[in-house]
Amino acid sequence: MPAVNEEGVKLALNEMVAHIDEQDGRWVVSSTLDVMGENKYGMHRLPICEGEAVVVAGVYQSAENGMELCLRHVEKENYDAYEQTLVGEGWVKYTESTMACNRFAAYTNDNENKTLHLGYYPTLNGGTLRLVSVPTGYLPATEAAGYTRVADTTFTQIKREAVEINSAPGMSYIMQLADASFIVIDGGPANTQDEDALLEYLKALTPDGQKPVIAAWFITHAHSDHMGLANQFLTRYHDEIEVRMAAYNFPTYDTVQNAADVKKNRAAYEPMIEKFIGNITMYWPQAEHWILHAGQRLYLADAEIEVFFTHEDLFPYEYAWINHTSTAFRIIAGGKTVMILGDCEKTLCRQMADTYGDYLKSDMLQLTHHGANGACLDLYQRIDPDICFWACAQKKYESDERMLGTKEGYEFNAYLRDVTVRSREHYHSSETAVMTITKK
Repeated sequence: MPAVNEEGVKLALNEMVAHIDEQDGRWVVSSTLDVMGENKYGMHRLPICEGEAVVVAGVYQSAENGMELCLRHVEKENYDAYEQTLVGEGWVKYTESTMACNRFAAYTNDNENKTLHLGYYPTLNGGTLRLVSVPTGYLPATEAAGYTRVADTTFTQIKREAVEINSAPGMSYIMQLADASFIVIDGGPANTQDEDALLEYLKALTPDGQKPVIAAWFITHAHSDHMGLANQFLTRYHDEIEVRMAAYNFPTYDTVQNAADVKKNRAAYEPMIEKFIGNITMYWPQAEHWILHAGQRLYLADAEIEVFFTHEDLFPYEYAWINHTSTAFRIIAGGKTVMILGDCEKTLCRQMADTYGDYLKSDMLQLTHHGANGACLDLYQRIDPDICFWACAQKKYESDERMLGTKEGYEFNAYLRDVTVRSREHYHSSETAVMTITKK
């Protein structure tokens, strides 16, 4: 039987334990935290992934009532056999996908009201398998639905006043789809002028007599300079827009409480998340809540979104900052690709470069962490974009030695700006940049 822990692994804060039930040979995962005599995060029972070398690298409380088992030294035949075991024990495959050499699948179990998300990375640490068990909720449709093209498909980095006055510049991106609905990504810090400008922009592109429809509002991570505007905007303008989906994957406070920025100010973490989810639930009770997992795909009109990374994919390593919990995803439309990295830190970027390789190649790139910290040369070389979006002010873009790539350790930015490598288009957040992907 596999060991419960692997020596030498620096684990993230872990309030969950796993043991093997000797009677039925299943993993039993539960929390060490009890609230009034009840398990705080629920209990999960899963078949064991058999293999002579397979070990459990760690057990992670991935969400409220959710858990992750991270397995190491999993061979392809171990993964194949595990999928067969799941089917034999009543799990039903909902969807599967392949990204580079990595394999992903989602299985549902109506008897237990659970969904099990599998992510298998054959080249990561001798073969890594992540098993994320969560209560069954919204799952994206497995194929695109029909739509009527009434608008140009565009991707916009909108000008923001807050980028000039806030030390944390935030980021805000808007994509209009062919059916005239929108994808909004983050939004930036709370700022009345920027909130007004966002509403005006959405209304200007919406057919006369209709409310702007936000098909999905994505939040990459819970920092105020990324979701402060969203919270204020949804509070102020809920009666003037329609939101159909919120897309996110926030770690629980118990998981990230030792992160430096959370320890410094807990009030900057939990209340923001609660307000965002609360606003969506209150004003649009029929809206879907898509909890993102690596390998998932979502179809919205003429766009396809594929998820590369969430906080679940860093485990069993600990989170130094909330930036380490950023979600990375890519939007595909009209044969063009837009890579969104949020504030992914270097550890995440290196892991994505190593596990996805040339599959990361994209036409447009939102530089991680506002074009300053976090990236690695390997990742940017793999993405090799034609267009670069810098979520920072013009002054920083033109003078900050990190953005210029002249500071030691920032060779990834020097690579993007080196015209001898190739010519690229660069845009900062002091002005609006609109990329037309497909004409109506």
